[in-house]
Amino acid sequence: MKFTKYPTTVTGRTCYILANKEVNSDLQGGLEEVMDQLVERGARHIILSLRYLKFLHATLLAGLLSIELKLREVGGQMILVEAPAFVRMMMNQWEVADRFIWVNGDVEGEITNSLENLIDLKNIKLKMDSDIDWQIENIIG
Repeated sequence: MKFTKYPTTVTGRTCYILANKEVNSDLQGGLEEVMDQLVERGARHIILSLRYLKFLHATLLAGLLSIELKLREVGGQMILVEAPAFVRMMMNQWEVADRFIWVNGDVEGEITNSLENLIDLKNIKLKMDSDIDWQIENIIG
């Protein structure tokens, strides 16, 4: 099954995506497609909440690694938020965990405020380019 409707907010070149419960059955790369479209439109930093992830399937892992590489090639980064402990443990065993920035904790509430708080928490100084000022409430599949 392919699922491409993930709640998304874009501020400048930074995107916040909530991988909702459908991420567990998105076995055909829908989340990767959503993130790829964002990168093509100018996103340089993706903050992805994995709060609802129940298992790390191969399609999701491949998609995360693919998008992380694209972001790194353009000077960006992927930040994984609220990932269950098993995700980081598995990525550590495959020696790919260090390709991501990891943030634990709750980022509920207004997404824009959460984004700013999240960046402050990790002292991540992301360049928030204002030359691209676009807002996306939901990605349409």
